[in-house]
Amino acid sequence: MSGQRGLSFSSIGTRVELICHFSACAHLAIILLGVAVLVWFAAWLIRFGVPCVRGLRDAAVAHARSRDTGYSRVTLALLDANKPGPHALLLTTALVRAAGWLFLGKTCWLMAR
Repeated sequence: MSGQRGLSFSSIGTRVELICHFSACAHLAIILLGVAVLVWFAAWLIRFGVPCVRGLRDAAVAHARSRDTGYSRVTLALLDANKPGPHALLLTTALVRAAGWLFLGKTCWLMAR
C-alpha cells in the first residue's frame, strides 16, 4: 500500500508530450495558413493591383508632361515608358541607395543608443 501512495507522474509525462506534439502541429498549421493567405493576397494584388498602378502611373506621367519643374522631370525619368532606360535605372539606384543609407544610419544610431 505504501508504494501506491501519492501521485503517479508517469501519466502526466505522456500528457505533456502529447500537448507539446499538438502544439507543434498547431504552429505548423498556423504557419501554413499564413503562407496560403500571403500567396492568395499576392495573387489578388497582381490581378487587381497592377491595372490600378498602371492607371496611376499614366495619370502621373500625363500630369508631369503638362508642367516643367524638377519634380516633373524626375517623375518622367522614372515613370515614362518612352524615355530611355539608363536614366530611370540611375535615378532608381540613387533612390534605393539613399533609402538604404538612411535606414542603416538610423538603425545604427538606435542600436548605439
